[in-house]
Amino acid sequence: MKQITCVSLLLVMISAGVRAQQRYDVVISEIMADPSPPIGLPGTEWIELHNRSGQPVNLQGWRLADAGSQSGPLPSYTLYPGRQVIVCANSAMAALSAYGSCIGVSSFPSLDNEGDQLILTSATGQVIHALVYSSTWYQNDVKRDGGWSLEMIDTDQPCIWAGNWAASIHAEGGSPGRPNTITAQLEDISAPQALHAYMPDSLSVIIQFSAPVDSLSATITQHFSLTDGPTIAEAGIIEPLAIQVRLLLADTLLPDRIYQLTVTDLAGCTGHHLAGVQQLSVGRIGPVAGAGIVINEILFHPPPNGFDYVELYHAGKTIADLSQLLIARRGSDGQIQQFYSLSGSPRLFFPGQYLVFTTNAASLAHHYLVRYPERVIALAALPSYPNDIGVVVLADKQGQVVDEVPYSAKMHFPLIRNPQGVALERIDAAGPSASSHNWHSAAASAGYGTPGYANSQLQAQAAPDLGGLKLSNTLFTPDNDGQEDVLLISYQWPESGYMIRMLVFDDQGRPVRELVKNELMGTTGSWKWDGLDNTGRALPAGIYIIWAELFTLNGKKELFKQPVILARR
Repeated sequence: MKQITCVSLLLVMISAGVRAQQRYDVVISEIMADPSPPIGLPGTEWIELHNRSGQPVNLQGWRLADAGSQSGPLPSYTLYPGRQVIVCANSAMAALSAYGSCIGVSSFPSLDNEGDQLILTSATGQVIHALVYSSTWYQNDVKRDGGWSLEMIDTDQPCIWAGNWAASIHAEGGSPGRPNTITAQLEDISAPQALHAYMPDSLSVIIQFSAPVDSLSATITQHFSLTDGPTIAEAGIIEPLAIQVRLLLADTLLPDRIYQLTVTDLAGCTGHHLAGVQQLSVGRIGPVAGAGIVINEILFHPPPNGFDYVELYHAGKTIADLSQLLIARRGSDGQIQQFYSLSGSPRLFFPGQYLVFTTNAASLAHHYLVRYPERVIALAALPSYPNDIGVVVLADKQGQVVDEVPYSAKMHFPLIRNPQGVALERIDAAGPSASSHNWHSAAASAGYGTPGYANSQLQAQAAPDLGGLKLSNTLFTPDNDGQEDVLLISYQWPESGYMIRMLVFDDQGRPVRELVKNELMGTTGSWKWDGLDNTGRALPAGIYIIWAELFTLNGKKELFKQPVILARR
């Protein structure tokens, strides 16, 4: 009798399509994360599941989770091929059942409006579908404000995230339990791109990809190699998203050394292989404090419909971890406030690298030349930087200041009539961050900003002789074209305690500009001259004399005179 019962149960299971489920057999095809204000649907959160497997699937025991919580098990429900079913909280079933088949579940995850991680698992705990959605997926600024669902455009391309989702065009704001309103067949672009890598410990490397990778392909160690480094002992994907691969090394990497990691022939979730050979830099991180990371460019007064950005440059020699850095501002009360992390997960910042941070990468690319999109990091928020005066602060997670730049609209080149949309660029990475002499408006020829690459006004201080002043050029052309726009006057002095007064004279011996008025010197430093007189007018081309008097309170005195040619194009 027991044998007959087991056979009968097996036949029932087969008829219901119960089998070992594969990843992407069932996908999350629609998401209502922000139902308020309602357009026409009930004001409650829900998701929709779609069966793309070709076989009936019983959802009993399946669960839905986000980054912080997990639902109770789904009840027994057979989802037939090509069909959809709504999944929601038990309390929302009555309202949503009018729109299509509906499953209620206890502890339905609370969906974040701006973006969240969603994970669908089978009764055995296997990940069937996982993704991280974003409010940018709406592709519509009005609809992202609430009341509209996100629909998957092509359910046969579940590995495509951004680009495969958009706001519903249904008049009610969504199509729960029914075919999506924006279905289309997309080109398969799911071949994963290796984005960056980091080391969570001395024997492991984690690679971040742009799209989910095939779990079997990711276990083949021959797909990965380190130039002049140890062999790869093991490899495998990291669940649940499958957009990361963990490598186990046969030996540790040497500190303070950058290795090249090569990735070849790795397959994406739909079988398409990574195009060509891709290389990433990787290495062991050092401490953030004293690493030599500086604030290198600031856009605090963006163009109309534009957004602020802050660029960092790594002028040091050790690898840093962006997740250990915070961007902030100093308020009018002198306190550091509005801390925001530069990365929610480990990401390496290498010596000689430029990275730019903004809240809208698309807007940045619209207003400025972005030569290297991979160097642009979009943050959920930046501190609010006033258009007239403020302080940008870079700190570590202990709250210690790594770099700090007080800025002002008066630091812009005075001949720029409207500085809106003009970035301030650091002239010398090794120069003082707080000195207005080390900052200048980005060149007009560079589009008034150089986000993610070398500044248009970049100049290294001329190495001065001990005990003297030295000019960066014998000729300069202050027309804001990015070519020798400023004259740097640098010094290296054998002792501190000197005061300095510095003037510019024309070829008739008349003083035309007071550059420094009785300023206390250190042992090293620099000033700039932008070719303007004391009233802010552009001086004519010609020969000028940089004159400086150095003195101490006990009567020591030194005089310096050096000629320079000011040219106009």
